[in-house]
Amino acid sequence: SDYIYSPPNAVIKTNGSPIVLWSDSDQGTAPGGRIQIDSGVTLSTKSNTTLPTTRAAMLTDNTGADIILGGGAANGDGTAPVGSAYSYNAGTWGIALSYNDTIYSGGGKITMRAKTNTTSTWLAAIGISYGDRINAGAGTIEMLGDASTANATYAHGIELHYGATTGNNVSIQAAGGDSNTPAIKMTGYAGSTNSA
Repeated sequence: SDYIYSPPNAVIKTNGSPIVLWSDSDQGTAPGGRIQIDSGVTLSTKSNTTLPTTRAAMLTDNTGADIILGGGAANGDGTAPVGSAYSYNAGTWGIALSYNDTIYSGGGKITMRAKTNTTSTWLAAIGISYGDRINAGAGTIEMLGDASTANATYAHGIELHYGATTGNNVSIQAAGGDSNTPAIKMTGYAGSTNSA
């Protein structure tokens, strides 16, 4: 696909099957392919979307499946992308979550990979707005945001709580992982101007 857009308050829900949002599947550099999730959207691989809030509850929350937001080339069996959603446009993010969105994998891994070459101020490869909740239960979370080719001020790899100085806090929770695999891994590469 080119880019992916989810309208406000949409619910994409499975009962233990993966969710894959796969943009830029042709790997074109122009216009690329971003992922835009509007406000109040739910992505969940469990039919019950009540999020666990304690570590004990999260450790036993393991019946969901993976959620992948990315782009580019396919993995070995062709079921998911191994690359990044790519914003090849001055005024867009690679992956943008609007406010009050929920991503819930219930034990699966949540993966978000995005890239941007923006020339506009305050646009990141991955933008997560106020009130967003990302919860993997007993699974793990990995984010990779690459704005290293952006020529703009404050072009971050990953930006949290963007768009407001108020509103509910961003929540990112996972209880999985081990001594070799962190429960939550976030890697950002910033652009060239005041973006570290």
